[in-house]
Amino acid sequence: REYDLVIGADGARSAVRASVAASVEGCVSKCYEDDNERVYKTVTLNIAGATGETLDLNYSIRTKTDIVVDALPTREGLHVGVLLFRPDDARVLSISSKEEARSFFKEHLPQLEPWVDDAALENFATKAISRLPQFQYCGPVLNRGGEGVLLGDAIHTVKPFFGFGVNQALEDVRVLGQCLDAATEAPGMVHASKALEQFSERRGAEAVALVEISWGCDRPGTLGMVRFIGPIVLDKIFSNALPQLFSPPILQKLRMEDENSGFQASQGRKRYERAGQIAIISTTLAAAGSAVAAGVHAVGSLL
Repeated sequence: REYDLVIGADGARSAVRASVAASVEGCVSKCYEDDNERVYKTVTLNIAGATGETLDLNYSIRTKTDIVVDALPTREGLHVGVLLFRPDDARVLSISSKEEARSFFKEHLPQLEPWVDDAALENFATKAISRLPQFQYCGPVLNRGGEGVLLGDAIHTVKPFFGFGVNQALEDVRVLGQCLDAATEAPGMVHASKALEQFSERRGAEAVALVEISWGCDRPGTLGMVRFIGPIVLDKIFSNALPQLFSPPILQKLRMEDENSGFQASQGRKRYERAGQIAIISTTLAAAGSAVAAGVHAVGSLL
């Protein structure tokens, strides 16, 4: 069949993306190797049933044994917990019954164990393992003339750690609607090429920056943790001390609703800010070193 416009919203394994990337100059598709792989299982937490309180709170647990749990509330009053672990973690892979699941939670996640009933444990034990997507992007050109356009996970696939995936897919839809409206010359007459080119201009570079930032926050090992936590601490200190010059940590900044809080704009500003922070720290250390050297020389001359 023939269509006036094809919208490639067919996810991380998009066939439309493959077609567009192969035929359109400037449409580059990149997939990052997953060097910090985790898999997951979900578990239902009945916090209200165990405590008698309905708490509309997110829970996040990081254990010393490399197990992570993030739990979000639902309208029904339950929490859905996502248990992240390494693909070869025998502690989770060996669970085959609710009794083994109960023992696992008592040993490794005792704070959650009272909130998991037998039915949830049985479901957890028999549930198949799920895998997270790999980081990948497509851009900055997202359209093929006025024939087709890409959006959603087809242009920016990220792990669901910071809430960027679905939210940015919805933003793609909102922006595409604005571009189509702006290119409507008369009722039923849309200048499709103009609309899709404008969409590429507004969302293409954003898609690339979104994935680059998210990938940078998911580096493995101790060095990866330092690269994640270090900038947050620096940005917090400098933004509190000099708010006119330095912005908050990038994940916080991206949740601000202003024209400078987009992924591309935030990424560019952080590069300049990081250079400024390094310059200030270097100057301060050099001044301190000079002061210490002068003090030592003064003491030496007195002796």
